[in-house]
Amino acid sequence: MSVASKNLFELLGNDAEDDTPQAPVKTVDKSTMRSTKRNAEPEAPSRAAANTSARRNNASGNEAAFRDRGAGSDRNRGKTTEESARGGSRGGYGARVRGGRGGRFPRERDDRHTKGQATGGSDKQAAQSWGATEGDAERKDEQAGEAIAQAEAKDAEAEAAAPVEPEEPEDKNISYADYLAQQAEKKLALDSGLEVRKANEGSKLKKEWANVKEVSRDEEDNFMIGTGGKTKRERERKTKQLLDIDQRYVEPERPR
Repeated sequence: MSVASKNLFELLGNDAEDDTPQAPVKTVDKSTMRSTKRNAEPEAPSRAAANTSARRNNASGNEAAFRDRGAGSDRNRGKTTEESARGGSRGGYGARVRGGRGGRFPRERDDRHTKGQATGGSDKQAAQSWGATEGDAERKDEQAGEAIAQAEAKDAEAEAAAPVEPEEPEDKNISYADYLAQQAEKKLALDSGLEVRKANEGSKLKKEWANVKEVSRDEEDNFMIGTGGKTKRERERKTKQLLDIDQRYVEPERPR
């Protein structure tokens, strides 16, 4: 029995042998038109030098700071602290003018400021924000404050000008007779405030205590005895059981 296998890649036809050979492409040389004379010597390009100088001067960032001859601490010590004239260049060697990037438009144009006429609000709005032109109330308050300040200053001057009399210390020393008289007065005042109990006062029963019952307590103390007590559980004492064994040792006979 034979098995036939079919190659599906044969349908693609990607074999290099099956492709038809292509003819090589011919190159055509065209004659160019000359604008210069044949015997003339070539001139050096002038724009190339300008471009190289422009590239050197257009350095930025760290490279520009490195090439700047006026930068550095030793150069800053020799500079003056006076500001340069407005509109003049600032910085060291090759510094550009003030303004935007590249110094094309200087800062003197004032692009950030409005060029139109300043238009404010109404007079009423200005009076509310910054104060009215007619400030009669504020003026009266200021005048009253000045008058009060002047009056206080006059009072202070008058007090300072008046001589201050030194106060004499109070004499607290008293004689012995006066001391005894004061003690007697204090004793009489204390005795007059005490009320002496009258005779048979409290023997009559008041109405408040008419319905009161006397409570008496027996001197003997009665204790309640419980009917049954707790039974104590007695544990059996463990006893050791000894077993007697009659042990005998018999020596085996030795062979001859």
